[in-house]
Amino acid sequence: MYSTDLSAIETEIQSYLAVITQADRATGSAALEIGSRLAHVKEHGMVHGDWLAWLYRVGIEKGYAQRCIRAAANFANNPRAPYLTATQLFELNALPSSVDRLAFLSTEQTVPSTGELKLVEDMKRDEIREVVRAERQRAGITRAAKSVRKAAPATPYINTVVSALQNLSNESAELLETGEITFEQAVQIGRDLNAEQQAILAEIVAEEFETLPELDYVIALVANGVRAETLRDLCELEYELADMEREAADSPILRAEVNRCIEEELPMLLCDNPTDSELKEALLSIRTRLARLKASAEEERRQANRSRKEVERKQATFGSMFTQQLRELGLAVGASFEEIRCSYRTLAKHLHPDVNGGRDDEFKRVKAAYDELHDFYNTWREPLHI
Repeated sequence: MYSTDLSAIETEIQSYLAVITQADRATGSAALEIGSRLAHVKEHGMVHGDWLAWLYRVGIEKGYAQRCIRAAANFANNPRAPYLTATQLFELNALPSSVDRLAFLSTEQTVPSTGELKLVEDMKRDEIREVVRAERQRAGITRAAKSVRKAAPATPYINTVVSALQNLSNESAELLETGEITFEQAVQIGRDLNAEQQAILAEIVAEEFETLPELDYVIALVANGVRAETLRDLCELEYELADMEREAADSPILRAEVNRCIEEELPMLLCDNPTDSELKEALLSIRTRLARLKASAEEERRQANRSRKEVERKQATFGSMFTQQLRELGLAVGASFEEIRCSYRTLAKHLHPDVNGGRDDEFKRVKAAYDELHDFYNTWREPLHI
C-alpha cells in the first residue's frame, strides 16, 4: 500500500502537515493520510524502541501521532470525513465504538446545551465535545455531568472575544505575546479560567514538560479544577510509560498494557475532562495496575535468569563429563543433542559391520559413546539445550 522507503513516507507526511499548518480548513483528509502512513510505519517499519525517535525526526509529537492514527482507524473509509477539519476529527476519536460513524456524520445531531440540530461539519469544537460526551453517556462509558452549566445568553462574537482578552492575567498575556499559546487559546483561557487557574496554567507551561498533553486539553482540565501537582503527575506518568515501553520488550503482557495506556486509556481520559479528584484516582489506578504487571515481569525475568544459569551449569557438567564420548563422535564440547544424533547416524551408516567396508570395533566405540550421551540426555530431560 505504501512505500517501504521511510524517506519517501517522511516526504509525504511533511506535505500533508504543511496543508494542516496553513489553515485548519477542510484538512481532515490530510490528517487521515498522515495517520494511515504513521500506522503503516509503526506496524511494518519500526524496530521496537525506534518509534519515538522517528517521530521526533519527522517533527511530530507522540500525542498528535496517536490522534492521527486513531482518526485514520476510525474514519479512513468514511466519505464524510474529508469535509471535516483535523480538529473535528480528533474530537470525534472519543466516540464509542458502537456508534455508526457514517450515519453519525451524515445526519444532524442535537447539541445538548442549545438544543440545535447541526451536522458535525458545521459544529464548533465545544459543540462536538458536548455531542460526543452525550454519546459516551448513552453507551455507559462516561458518567453524566454532576451539574449542567446554563448556556450563556447570545452575545456578539466580537464582544465575547474582547471580554475574554480583558480577563487575561499578565502571565497569560505574556504567553500570547511569546507565541506559546494561540489567539484562540487566549480567548478560551480568558473566557474559562479565573486568575488563580490562569496562574496554574502559566506555571505548568513555563515548566516545559516534554510529555505535556495538547494545550487545549490542559486548559479544559484546569478549567475543571485540576491542580498543578495533578498535571505534573500526569506528565510524569507519561515519562514513566515511555520508559516502561522500552523496558517491556521481553514481556508481551506488560508491553500490550503500556501501549493500551498510551494509545487508548490516557487519550480517552483527557477527552472525558475529569475533575482533579477523578484524574488523581485514574492516575493512581493506572500506576497500581502497571506496578503489579511490572513486578510480575521482573519476577519472570529473574526466573528466566535462574533457568539460564541452571542450563549453563548442566551444559558445563555435560561438557566436562563426556569430552571423550563427544570426541568419538567427532564433536566438540557444547554440541547440541541434535548434532550428536546426526553425527551418530552418519557414522553408523559408514561403520556398521553389515555395511560393505564397515569396521566393527569403531562402530562399537561410536555406539557406546552415543548410548552414554543418550542416557544422560534422557535423565536430564528438562530444558538442557544440549
